[in-house]
Amino acid sequence: PPWHQSSLVSSEMALRAAQARARKALVDRAAAQKLPVIRVPKFLDDGALNAIDALGTAHALVHGPPVASRTAWRTQYLNADGLARTKASELLDRLVALAKDVDDEHFSGNAQECEARCVELHDCGEGAGLDDPTHFDSGSVVTLDVCLHEADAGGRFQTLEEDGSTLEHVFERGDALIFPSYKYHGVSRVERGRRRVLVLELWNGEERFCNHRCTVARGDCELLQVGVAERELSSQEAAWGRLPSV
Repeated sequence: PPWHQSSLVSSEMALRAAQARARKALVDRAAAQKLPVIRVPKFLDDGALNAIDALGTAHALVHGPPVASRTAWRTQYLNADGLARTKASELLDRLVALAKDVDDEHFSGNAQECEARCVELHDCGEGAGLDDPTHFDSGSVVTLDVCLHEADAGGRFQTLEEDGSTLEHVFERGDALIFPSYKYHGVSRVERGRRRVLVLELWNGEERFCNHRCTVARGDCELLQVGVAERELSSQEAAWGRLPSV
């Protein structure tokens, strides 16, 4: 009947409008700048932090030593080949749950259906820094950072606030910092020592196992360099066998 068709059209329009509002909430940079960075002190203990370092060692055994992505800054993708999911599933779930809980309480509340886009281990030596004042994690919803090791001088996490000021955040070993991915953030130059940080991004897509920061939310990633479905697992298993599950 015509009334039934009209009802279906109205329902479809309402659904599309709701989806559009949700997408806007996920990528609204202006709104993100108004939101805080939430610090959870000592979220991970030394055992968990050492396990993350061990994942970095296992990743290097399969993929080789990390290559500098910028001056004195090296990145490993611990989600590659399912490494983090296979050997540290409980730890990964804890981090994801924390990011979602903080998002529910402080941000958009849009992260509940999100999955891990990437699990990155950043190793920053002297001279490393991220000095782009308007850097943000495009395409993600919530970002969670965990401090494994503080630099002796410099290497401080900073955000560009709505009023144009730069805010430096306390970030010590074991701490977690959670913020909307579209909030502008950076790192001051490491002047002395070494800075090591785990970065987890959640996005409105599938959990990814790529050895890079994937941009394909669903389906096959054509840039997949090494994947569990595309090569023998002997080298991964040899590397992972040296690690206890976390």
